[in-house]
Amino acid sequence: MLVAVGLLALIGASGARAAQPRLIETPIASLAPDAGQVLESEVSLYDPLPRADGPHPAACDRVGYLRFRSAAGPSDSARADAVFVAQPGIFEGPAAFDQVARHTVEAAAAAGYHVEFWALDPRANCLVDETGVAAAEAAQRPSVALDYYFRNVAIAGHTFPGFTSEGDAAWLAHRGLAQTVRDEYAIISQLPPAFRRTRVLCGGHSLGGIVTGAFADWDFSGRRIPAAAGYNQCAGYFALDTRFSLSLAALSPLTGGGSGGPLSGLLSSLSDDEPFVDVPPITPETLQALPVLGIASYFQPDAPSTMVDALPDDPTFNASLDLLLAGSWPEFLADSPDPRSFNFTNEAALGFVFGDVSDPIGILRASIGVPTGGPVVEKLFPVPYGAPSQFMGLLGGNDLIAPPASAAGPDGPLYGWLDYDQVPTPGPSPSDDPGHPYTSAGSEVSDITQLSRALFDAGAPFTEEYFPTDLLLDLSAAAIGVRTGTLRDLAYSDGIAIRPAVYVDASEGLAPSLGPVPPGASPQVHVTAEGYNHLDVLTAAADQNDGQPELASATLASWMAAVTGPADTP
Repeated sequence: MLVAVGLLALIGASGARAAQPRLIETPIASLAPDAGQVLESEVSLYDPLPRADGPHPAACDRVGYLRFRSAAGPSDSARADAVFVAQPGIFEGPAAFDQVARHTVEAAAAAGYHVEFWALDPRANCLVDETGVAAAEAAQRPSVALDYYFRNVAIAGHTFPGFTSEGDAAWLAHRGLAQTVRDEYAIISQLPPAFRRTRVLCGGHSLGGIVTGAFADWDFSGRRIPAAAGYNQCAGYFALDTRFSLSLAALSPLTGGGSGGPLSGLLSSLSDDEPFVDVPPITPETLQALPVLGIASYFQPDAPSTMVDALPDDPTFNASLDLLLAGSWPEFLADSPDPRSFNFTNEAALGFVFGDVSDPIGILRASIGVPTGGPVVEKLFPVPYGAPSQFMGLLGGNDLIAPPASAAGPDGPLYGWLDYDQVPTPGPSPSDDPGHPYTSAGSEVSDITQLSRALFDAGAPFTEEYFPTDLLLDLSAAAIGVRTGTLRDLAYSDGIAIRPAVYVDASEGLAPSLGPVPPGASPQVHVTAEGYNHLDVLTAAADQNDGQPELASATLASWMAAVTGPADTP
């Protein structure tokens, strides 16, 4: 839980720049069922920001990642058969890769390969205070974290200092595309150059794919020295429900730029005066509530939830709950019924927030099962029930449901949750559309228990609470051809094409709206994971309902073997 980095954050601002160890690696005692087979640790590397960026916490002079590796493999990363280096997507942290990382390591091990999976931790996560989450996990009581973050209750004498203000995060205005790819370069550079060119596989999910495309085309020498070109740091590239293209067509589905609906026009609403994105339902406060929701769902899944009702009754949380849970436009506009008035178990509360059967925003969906215990109706907000994918894949594409207004109130039914492998066949139907299942077992692929765990347990945040505005602005500028200023080292244009690549698309995700994959060096692999939503390429369970291996991790492992050749490790 960011223990080492958290302690460094308390040392003070970076102006003092006291001597720090170059590398800190902290083992993670994960609750994952395969923790004995896949070892996890948090690694942080001292890589100070330029002084010109301005004052920032000492912890922000370190970059980090979650390291997943086979317990049977070598402890030295440079002796692994391959190292996957994964760039997180928009609003994502490294813990989002928990499941695909573990399953990829295991799938490779089954084929005789010992690989590592490095999930990069965005530098802005140095601003996240994990104290409340860690204490709540230890106590197995979400109220501990709620009290700490939202009610000014101290833990071990330490009081939450508050969410970081825009003024205190002004240094994030310099954390754009250049700093993002240089952070990745600093981490990869721990490995020998020859190993990078033959054994390191670079990629990402969502926006992370576009950042990977920029990484491949970056000149890290500033002098066009081929050895320092991004494409010479990687043996191949992997795209998880994304493309590598630096284009507005690839960027728009991830930001809603000019598309309408939730997150609409995100790019056009941002400026250098806003160092991080703060738009409901994506705010530091709402994202901080997610690991607390995960703790409740994991440790007391069937208990009636007090979590939603205990969240602050303020415009940020009220707007977020309405956006996620409203069943129709009139309900959304009138805030009636109040989403807090429904009765959910802890697991159902998390299910309604993330589930592909209820969440209206495509980039936030995972196929984690269905509600039970009460009636549901067709969800008509923000698009009609059953509307095809629209607004560049950001909305629509799923048959969404919501609890009816009649179920609200203290005497209403208690909604529980059926996990992905408990969904009936042919599937449940909303009450006003009998005989028309809104989902099926084939379309539910992620384990809600493991998603709940990853939200708090994976050693680093699942989200990026302070997602830097400058990264989106730089990507937008790069997409229209800007190559000056901080983008001057975006010097190449064919870095992706000269290396092998693998694309894992989610059939109900964003990639289908991004068009065909471009040609490239062999081996090129392109698969579509049926029933998967945008998050499922990261969160899908190892055991699928159709009896087949989980497709994203199995594909990554088999493609890796084709790229790297025979295993070297014993």
